[in-house]
Amino acid sequence: MEQTRRNFIKTAAAAAGGLAVGTHSVVANGTVEDQYLVDTRSANSDAWREDVEIVEEAPELGFASVRGSESALAGLDYAAEIEYEVAPPGRPEEAPATENGDATDLAAQDVDAGDADIPGPHPLQWDKKAQGVAELHEQGITGEGARIGIVDGGIDPDHPDLSGNLREDLSENYSAAPSTGVPEGGYHGTHVAGIAAATGDSAADGGPYVVGMAPEAELVDKKVFPFKSSSSFLNAIRSAVDDGCDVVNMSFGPGSPYGPSVESHLNAEAYTRVGKYARDNGTLLVESAGNADVNIDATPELSTNTGKGSQPGYLSISATGPATVPSTIPDFGSVAPTTAPAYYTSYGPESVDLSSPGGNVLFTDFDGVLSTMPPENPGGFARIGDGEYGAYGTLHGTSMAAPNVTGVAALLAAENPDATPTQLKQTLESTARTIDEAPPDIFEAAGIPGIGYFESTNDTLFGDFELEDPYSSKTYRGSGHLDTVAAVSTGIPDAIEGGVDVMGETYYPADPDGDGKYEDVNGDGVVDMDDVELLYQMALRNVVPADTAAFDFNGDGTFDMYDVQALVRQVE
Repeated sequence: MEQTRRNFIKTAAAAAGGLAVGTHSVVANGTVEDQYLVDTRSANSDAWREDVEIVEEAPELGFASVRGSESALAGLDYAAEIEYEVAPPGRPEEAPATENGDATDLAAQDVDAGDADIPGPHPLQWDKKAQGVAELHEQGITGEGARIGIVDGGIDPDHPDLSGNLREDLSENYSAAPSTGVPEGGYHGTHVAGIAAATGDSAADGGPYVVGMAPEAELVDKKVFPFKSSSSFLNAIRSAVDDGCDVVNMSFGPGSPYGPSVESHLNAEAYTRVGKYARDNGTLLVESAGNADVNIDATPELSTNTGKGSQPGYLSISATGPATVPSTIPDFGSVAPTTAPAYYTSYGPESVDLSSPGGNVLFTDFDGVLSTMPPENPGGFARIGDGEYGAYGTLHGTSMAAPNVTGVAALLAAENPDATPTQLKQTLESTARTIDEAPPDIFEAAGIPGIGYFESTNDTLFGDFELEDPYSSKTYRGSGHLDTVAAVSTGIPDAIEGGVDVMGETYYPADPDGDGKYEDVNGDGVVDMDDVELLYQMALRNVVPADTAAFDFNGDGTFDMYDVQALVRQVE
């Protein structure tokens, strides 16, 4: 087929999000006729507004989505918008049919959840078992007091494992649909919400249920699908920040909502502004890295990754998941462990911050992540529970990996209420696990070696790059693999929660090696003499109490000038 400019832009825009058209979490349907994203701060006057229709405007961020003639936008910084829809990744066409063995029967069995207010994870929730969340919930670490924004396709307000946490009074519709909630056929946002914060209330009835990472955190539905405009995405995120969300989940991959702007500089500017707005107002943004099986760091400038994973306001998440022979369920990972890279996940050490359980459906549908689903809407791999299609189901994708991190961030925020987004991000990264072993080749084990999701687009756009093999890479995880127990147990010391003020500046010390000592005193990601100088000023001015263990580098139980000397020796 001839590569027309229109087809190239459509393909490039999909690649900008690390997304292959038709197979991944967010699908580009093509440009929206006569609709543009405009940087309103590039205008010298408001005269241009008289000649266009404002579809939606995000004035706090300096962007507007408009409809009209391009000629009306002369002299402005703008780009054509591209419509997106949610479409989670399926399985490779070459893969054999999945076999679920007795797992479906197990899923349908009554489960003794005990007498606890928060039941243990369902036996098929391998993602929660791998992260050890049950022991945290038993300790009362449940996310109570934290608030999570879900920017997605809507949350089912009647689902028994979600309704108790959903703040319908704060939920808002920024989509082309008439209201919040779940559109006909939709399920993505409901599934994402359950991974982060399902209550497990259905366990009391003995039937299927799921428990989220933060089962007592509040959920706020900021609905953006079906697609209305890029500014609608911006407003949804801004609104979640304004509503006091500690963390916002964005399971629509890199490039969205700014992927509609093919010009990479407009992508980067929009990401920078909304990231700064969130960071300045106390909200951490967590996004999925995309399901294109591609090194995002190596994408061309036209369809660039914008480096959002490296920006202070964001956490970008790649996916892992087990490969399991069905007969071994509920023991997952008989072929590959839960930390194995998902075969679809995008990666790149400069773009991805953490890996997290997201599912890896190849051998069995239950290697996907089990979560809440609208029972009257079809979709997903396996479905179980009440309703026409079942109130629970499995999906896989970086869309599922991100809300696991979002839920852990909510646990951290609840336990450390004065922590800043920067400190939440630092703690999640510094406590992440290093996974040194290369996982087995699950394709070879399945009898389908050498396949990948993004081959056709790679040939067109990525031919000039030698892409890193994600299955043997040790860097695709960014800082490492999510470790929920370590992150929450480490927490943020009271003395530095909210930052440290020194000579009129606020710093956010970090613990780069997770040893409980905050050697990166200024929080810039590097331990050097600048940290020594700042520590000296802190000791000189008695900025923190003398019993602050975070800076007791010589181990004598007191923070003083001797600790400055100890840090000098470490740096040298």
